[in-house]
Amino acid sequence: MRAWARELARANCTPCHIRALPDAKRAALAIFDLDSEAWSSTISSERLRAGFTRRLHGRLDDAGRQRLRAFVESEIGLREKS
Repeated sequence: MRAWARELARANCTPCHIRALPDAKRAALAIFDLDSEAWSSTISSERLRAGFTRRLHGRLDDAGRQRLRAFVESEIGLREKS
């Protein structure tokens, strides 16, 4: 699911969140960097539920929205277990 979310973000969050690109934004990379193996670990739970979801939600059909919600809740659940 994380790989799916990464590809979704790559399709919609380029170039700001990709360190290797010349137009990457320092502030955006501080939130998440799609070039990083652990890219999703730096997004706060609040941002996952709000900004990340809001930016991608409108680009998805109902099944995609459900999958995005599942990804977000899974990521947050993993953090709460740690």
